[in-house]
Amino acid sequence: MKNKEKRLDYIGRGFIIYDELVDIRPYRGDYHYHFDAEVVDQIVEAFRTIRERPMGGSLDFAVIEKNGKLQTVFLEMNDGYSLGSYGLVPIQYAKLVSARWSQLLNRTDEFDFRKMR
Repeated sequence: MKNKEKRLDYIGRGFIIYDELVDIRPYRGDYHYHFDAEVVDQIVEAFRTIRERPMGGSLDFAVIEKNGKLQTVFLEMNDGYSLGSYGLVPIQYAKLVSARWSQLLNRTDEFDFRKMR
């Protein structure tokens, strides 16, 4: 059966604020699995090349089993204008939503604290 060749074992949502991956929160599957950080970094780098990318959004990842081996794969990208928090720390969630809505409305983001670093 082809379904036995590949199955989703763990899914997580990575949150992006101004091109920085600030967290990955699990939302389905066995938490014992871990994402391959190198694959996640490659996906974030690819995201940064999108010309009109959202300044607040998410990247969903999964750990799958394929041919008896675990792999980290990219599932989808979501715009931050109406994204759920999925357990993201509330201040980070507020920053994410603010970043995206400020971008959409072409306004200054009052919650952009990068300049204060």
